[in-house]
Amino acid sequence: MGQPNAAPTVANAGGDILMQTQNLQLLYTLLCDDVRIEMGNKISLMGVFQNILVEKLPVSLIKFAVINHWQGEGNHQTEVRIMSPDRRNLVVTSQTTPIELAAGGYTDNVSFFVNVVFSNAGTYWVQTLANAVVMDELPLIVTDTANAQAAEVLSETVNWGLLFSRRHVEGDSETVDRGVTDLDLLRT
Repeated sequence: MGQPNAAPTVANAGGDILMQTQNLQLLYTLLCDDVRIEMGNKISLMGVFQNILVEKLPVSLIKFAVINHWQGEGNHQTEVRIMSPDRRNLVVTSQTTPIELAAGGYTDNVSFFVNVVFSNAGTYWVQTLANAVVMDELPLIVTDTANAQAAEVLSETVNWGLLFSRRHVEGDSETVDRGVTDLDLLRT
């Protein structure tokens, strides 16, 4: 299969903008301290984060992971890169990983990184690529206590939500709704 052409951006039911290439769509990307595969092929994520706040820079992160959840079909090559705040320098890159999806299939890809050094405060960029096309770019704010107040967007708030997926079948057509529901709404 040749390299797919980039398709227009699409939005899921929650309004999140997603990129896709022909026959492949990146549904989400998460960063965390560690990942384990549990019984029943369940994935456990430990220490999910969106920012890095440390006492003093530079800092070397001993280990962290980037998890990508894909939907589509066919054979594809994926890669994760972390770029410097100016997007000119590569901080670290994963090995290229092949993924194979049956029609309408889903898969998770976990990229582990060890001993990654963040020298300066700033917004680093976590890029997810498929077939050499940048599918998503996630900001990763890295700062120390001296620069924390100058950081643009550091959030200490945890918004609890529930991801949902509903399948509707009518006659020969089938649709799937996905989104996020606030847990407080579920309690009523």
